[in-house]
Amino acid sequence: MPVGNQNDGIALLTGQVMVSGSFLGQHISWFHDPVESEPNWRHAGTFTSNLIEPSLSIGITNDLNLSLSQILGVRSMTFYPEYVGGGEEPDDFSSTHHRDEDSGSGFRNANGGLLGDMTVMLKYVLSYATFGAGGRSFINAGLSIPSNNYLTSDPYFRETIDADGDGIITSEETQHFLDSTSFEDQSHKHFAMSDGLYRFIFQPSFYYKREKNPVFFGVMLGYRKPIHALTRDLGFRGGDIFEAHLTSLLIPAGNLKEFLPMGTSLSLGLSITGTSESGWDGYITQNSKELVVIPALGIIYNTKKIGTFNVSLRKPYFIAGIRENADQLDSYDSDFDQGADELDISLSYRLPMKFYLW
Repeated sequence: MPVGNQNDGIALLTGQVMVSGSFLGQHISWFHDPVESEPNWRHAGTFTSNLIEPSLSIGITNDLNLSLSQILGVRSMTFYPEYVGGGEEPDDFSSTHHRDEDSGSGFRNANGGLLGDMTVMLKYVLSYATFGAGGRSFINAGLSIPSNNYLTSDPYFRETIDADGDGIITSEETQHFLDSTSFEDQSHKHFAMSDGLYRFIFQPSFYYKREKNPVFFGVMLGYRKPIHALTRDLGFRGGDIFEAHLTSLLIPAGNLKEFLPMGTSLSLGLSITGTSESGWDGYITQNSKELVVIPALGIIYNTKKIGTFNVSLRKPYFIAGIRENADQLDSYDSDFDQGADELDISLSYRLPMKFYLW
């Protein structure tokens, strides 16, 4: 599928095995105005993710499928500070916030590594039209299991800065923290391969096959709820994630049909993802509440012998949150300018095997 999961819309028979996998390449160019601790420098750079997710699915019965998947990869940042202060530009600037680094390396508040979250999912088949027109409906439920590669403490140090413990960070408290701590004690990392949270996942979905365009379309809804009782008590509380994925497949027509090989179809998709507020040690993280709309365009090539391949381009638009456009900003200050531009490429593959375990 162009959005959602590579296993969406398909069910396995009893004992049948399916191998699948996906690759996500994500590139973000970002910037924000100077912050209080580094007032003479505008921060800018790139954030790149190269992630793979192999998956194995098994038909427990004709109505119940089990899938296991694991995210692996590297997230990396490049940092290009721009001097906006007066006088001559210093030649020895180092930031406590950003640097050229990746998720493979650890830091004073982060465990580095290549592993992201593992997901265990059960799919219950409510209806499944195999031949001809008809609907396919499913209920998916499962658990996301974090790796050991996560942030270990608040990168904003708010519990430390809030000296009187009243839950309000004042500029005086911030300045005292900056004056009384060393560069090393202020340095921190903002990203890792996992958020360190167990999450319950619930995903109902419905798809419909037709004899004419669009030959396949559907919707998948999702809800991901943190299970803090299972999570290491590091002070982090994650937000709920809500998602909706719309997808459709079209058979090429006209000149496009002559250009593309037999077995090719076009995919159109739209994802809407919302995240509620999260925070550390009882302090809400600014703009952690996020709403993203992601249109997608892709090509699917289906073969009978070696499986199905899907290539999709995705362009996220941040409607609300830390990476939203400057003219839509709801941030710390109305004059604080920030923004990001992102483009993703997704490659996925799946092959239902012709042998059965039982």
